[in-house]
Amino acid sequence: MPLRSLRVSISSTRRLRRLGLLLFHTSSLLAAALGGTGPAAAEPSAVRVVVGAPVDASALLKEALVRAQGELAAVGLRADVEIIDAGRAPPLPSGVYGLLALEQRAGVIVIQAWAPRAARPIAARVELTTPGVTAEVIAVRAVETLRAAMLQFAQTAGGDVPAAVRGFTRFTPDPAAAPAHSPAPAARRSVRLAPPLAFWAGPAVSLHAGTAPDLGAQLGVLVGPSFGFAAAAFETTLGDLHLQAPQGSADVRRQVVWAQLGARFRPARTWEVATRVGFGYAAFAIEGRGELGYSGRSATHGSPAVMLGVSTAYWATRSFGLYASVGGRLALDAPTILVAEKPVITLDRPSFVLSLGSSVGVF
Repeated sequence: MPLRSLRVSISSTRRLRRLGLLLFHTSSLLAAALGGTGPAAAEPSAVRVVVGAPVDASALLKEALVRAQGELAAVGLRADVEIIDAGRAPPLPSGVYGLLALEQRAGVIVIQAWAPRAARPIAARVELTTPGVTAEVIAVRAVETLRAAMLQFAQTAGGDVPAAVRGFTRFTPDPAAAPAHSPAPAARRSVRLAPPLAFWAGPAVSLHAGTAPDLGAQLGVLVGPSFGFAAAAFETTLGDLHLQAPQGSADVRRQVVWAQLGARFRPARTWEVATRVGFGYAAFAIEGRGELGYSGRSATHGSPAVMLGVSTAYWATRSFGLYASVGGRLALDAPTILVAEKPVITLDRPSFVLSLGSSVGVF
């Protein structure tokens, strides 16, 4: 009788243990299938990880599993509990960013952690014979092992992972290693601002109908924001315009001052296009020389004038550029040069001007 009673007692204890394990894993599977009733269920879009242990897990391993699940949930990861078969390996299911498996082998807790695209797990061991080993210690070690695995994945992906994964792994992408498809920084896309104050100077060639061109020079100052501007300019001849006739010759000097209004824009970072219109005053000095039998005479003449021009500039640096311009001017009271009472040319009615030079901007 005593032996039979003892045998019954042992058999009952085994049945209770198996029943407890069955209830634990059944509840785990139901929680995984139903998505839980906690925050993870309220956030179906949360980043998923899977934690689990074999069907015959010990009470210590179960408690460590629950603690690890809580640690992961606290950092924004949805930790689903599953029964993990020994030797389970990737590929991970779609939407799962980590797999944490705990197994007890002869006094040792073996921890294995996988991340997407990992060829092998990151493993860790906890010796149960070490003093102070508790379920909390095992859970912390397990979470850190999973963090290491998911960090490798985040580094491989260049940070192109959900925010919860970056937060859990504490990974900060290197700006120099940004994906090729990422948009360029605003600083690279920005257009260099035009200087609010600029000076320009350069030679100019004036073209007249019926006579040779003459060489001059122009300089000016421009003031204004990046689009509209006002300018003042000065032009003068460098080599006199020479007019020849059988009865004599004449040399003409011209000087013009301009007040201009214009607009400018930059189709590219270093290129600028501008157009301007101006009103000014032109002064002409004519010196005549007669051939034998004729007398020469000198005169001066002034006339209001208008101009219209288009220019383009290349800014090699923020404050230095080269420009080219083309335009026309028209003297409203244009002088007519007479030789022996015969008209030779009427100046600036109209004339065309080509100019090259340099610009200096001041910010």
